[in-house]
Amino acid sequence: MMSQQVAALTAEVNALDKETARRVARLVLECRASLELALLAVQDANSGLQARVEQPKARKRQAHILSWMQIR
Repeated sequence: MMSQQVAALTAEVNALDKETARRVARLVLECRASLELALLAVQDANSGLQARVEQPKARKRQAHILSWMQIR
């Protein structure tokens, strides 16, 4: 790995919040994943979680709009 890649990974790890850093470290230590793959896996999991959180909100808005349209 080139020194630029190491520096980029170091900066990315240092920017993580405590819980995310723990999840990444756990993947590296317990699953023997590379640091890059562990970071990607946690980022993917976080984005999937965010999408699941946002879906119910969007559905509620759609339902509200539809009910409002039916009233008119």
